Amino acid sequence: LDREMSELDKAIAEYRGIVEDDETCIDAYKALDEIFTRTERWEDLVEVFEQRIPVEPDPVEAALLHSKAAGLYEERFSDLRKAAQHLEDLLVLSPGELSAVKGLERIYEMTGDWEKLVDTQQRHLELADDAAEQVAVLQQMAEVYYGRLQLTDRAEEVYNQVLKVEPQNIAAIHALAQMYERSGNWFNAMEMRQREAEVAGGGPEAIDIWYRMGKINEDMLLDPGSAKESYDKALDIEPSHL
Repeated sequence: LDREMSELDKAIAEYRGIVEDDETCIDAYKALDEIFTRTERWEDLVEVFEQRIPVEPDPVEAALLHSKAAGLYEERFSDLRKAAQHLEDLLVLSPGELSAVKGLERIYEMTGDWEKLVDTQQRHLELADDAAEQVAVLQQMAEVYYGRLQLTDRAEEVYNQVLKVEPQNIAAIHALAQMYERSGNWFNAMEMRQREAEVAGGGPEAIDIWYRMGKINEDMLLDPGSAKESYDKALDIEPSHL
């Protein structure tokens, strides 16, 4: 074992000497990569990646090295700042790399960097070609705008984007209804509650929606006739509901 380690150390010293003399010698970097991966010398490995990236002539290979370095920083060293930087650099080389975008979303959520998170979610949205994925990303963006950045207007815009893609998205409709109620925008709130009730149909969740509409009509809009209509709709679904 000692002899094997001695031979490895000699090989490492030799390859390091080669890259010191010629920093563009890709074969030497690849040899060091193989040795450090096999021996699980992660700090040395990421150092090799970072030395090689600026001189790597193949942008696809350079992007892969950024991805590997990001993985090491996140998983082995818990250095999310450096992991994010490598993923950002990767996207300069390969703007359509969705895995890097998703990695940045994960990191920025963990670090609470909400502005960078919504910027990254916007990039994800531009790359997503599936309607269900677009809706999921938009909903996540809206939640960050509203819950983390307190940017109600932006959250409203994004939730309305959800409804353009998926008009019966109950989560977006419900979120908008709540937002309008909290801001005292009762007419818009009623419009959303109406849509929410229509989507809910005759299910048990519709009972509370109609009852809520009745309370808004009664207490906020001072419209007892419309309030009675809403309460009656709730009672039509569940006669024992009081």
